[in-house]
Amino acid sequence: MATTTNYGWTTPNDTDLVKDGAAAIRTLGSSVDTTTKALNPSTTLGDIEYRSATANTNTRLGIGTTGQVLSVVGGVPAWATSDDANAIQNALLTTTGDTIYASGASTPARLGIGSTGQVLTVAAGIPSWATPAGSAFVGCSVYKDTTNQSLSNDTDTVISFNAEEFDTNSFHDNSSNNSRITIPSGKGGKYLVLATLGYATSSTGIRLGQIYKNGALFSASFGISAASAFTTRFTFSTILELSAADYLEIVGSQTSGGALNVNAGQGTTRFGVVYLGA
Repeated sequence: MATTTNYGWTTPNDTDLVKDGAAAIRTLGSSVDTTTKALNPSTTLGDIEYRSATANTNTRLGIGTTGQVLSVVGGVPAWATSDDANAIQNALLTTTGDTIYASGASTPARLGIGSTGQVLTVAAGIPSWATPAGSAFVGCSVYKDTTNQSLSNDTDTVISFNAEEFDTNSFHDNSSNNSRITIPSGKGGKYLVLATLGYATSSTGIRLGQIYKNGALFSASFGISAASAFTTRFTFSTILELSAADYLEIVGSQTSGGALNVNAGQGTTRFGVVYLGA
């Protein structure tokens, strides 16, 4: 008997006298059936066949689960979850708007979403959310509330301010060192400085105001002569370069010949700064 080239099925030789044709056909059919089954081992919807180590025999790979991907394990196909060790893990992200960046070689890290109006910048070599300079007002405005302050004749006197209209970054304290406006950390730069002094009425002498920086005179005096002025309230403004922890004060002086009040009132005696930028 002869055999086929690829699968070795038994067939009669060309010169054979077939005595039992039905038996020969049945033998060949059984061989075909066995080979076909070996090549098609699938049993379930979605099965995949791949070549096994045995010649003319395939192996069945059952369908994977939702979200898995086809991979290779030990030289044969296998289903695997997509979050493998070399992928960025979903669990790294916890909040809507999170950003992923490299904190080191092959080391992903999470940056939480910033707040409204912030921009993505770089701090210490890594991404960071920050409020851009000039995008939000920074400064303070303080005033003398309900109690006048008496200034002795021809005596420099530091003016106190015990109320605030606004204070964005803790420039001022109404109780502790309340004569001072202090530049907060991270806010060194150019400042617009404004001051108004309201003296009690007197027709004698002059009225002065001075800007002190860190306890020493910083700018020239500004003032008026009471005898020629229509009012004893005056305002002064200037632009100064200041560093964090510098503090400013307003010092008043008068030469009426006796004690004279600096009057209280939100629109009468006030002091403020506006941050212009670094």
